[in-house]
Amino acid sequence: MAARLVDGEQAGRAGIAFALAVLSRSSAVLLAVPLALAALQRRRTAALRFLVAGALTGVAGLLPFVIADPADVIHSLFTYRGGLVVGAGSIWSLSYGSGLEAVVKHWDIAAVAAVGVAMNLWLATRPGGLDRSRFFAAMTLSSASFALLAKTVWPYYLFEVFVFGTVWAFGRWKPADGVVRLVFLPLAISIFGMVAEVGSEQGLATRLVQLEGAGMFAMLGLTTAWIIWMSSAGPGRREAGISAAPSPLA
Repeated sequence: MAARLVDGEQAGRAGIAFALAVLSRSSAVLLAVPLALAALQRRRTAALRFLVAGALTGVAGLLPFVIADPADVIHSLFTYRGGLVVGAGSIWSLSYGSGLEAVVKHWDIAAVAAVGVAMNLWLATRPGGLDRSRFFAAMTLSSASFALLAKTVWPYYLFEVFVFGTVWAFGRWKPADGVVRLVFLPLAISIFGMVAEVGSEQGLATRLVQLEGAGMFAMLGLTTAWIIWMSSAGPGRREAGISAAPSPLA
């Protein structure tokens, strides 16, 4: 809903919708980057209205819980994640037993944020900026950055990647591309989810956990690189019912 509202230049309402998403799942905060960049591109003051509306809605949603139980709210939002171990599905499983493991345990989110911001800025600075196609590519990449570099990757971490990736793939597809390109991304992400499901089983040998984590990183990393390459080539293709500049590669 926030994505549609930003695209419709209703930045204040988009901020409210975005804050509700963050209140339901904190990792959704990563989507602030593509949403704010898209709002900024459409109107200079829109990004500010988006962020202010989102912040006010977020504070209003959290305030009753902070008043009732501030210690648990702070623990849930800020300190809980630092106590989690490096687990399955993550490339950081290769750091088991090393000094890097202790760093990753507390700072994996820094790597997630850095990669997510870098990918968004790359797309936003390509000729044509964040058109509608690139906007949903940026949403996909922001979601993928969490599944790519979080210290533990559960299957449901790929849900947002699947949703935004499918929207992006269907939006830029045309009959000349063939069916394979239409179904490649949704099918690939579904397979990643099944691999993550296997890796989340209890009692797996360390070597198997590391192999699964490295495999997940390689597969998702190659997929994100493909999305970046496809989206960087030029302005988005003509979409159904939308006027957009044709791609020079079309």
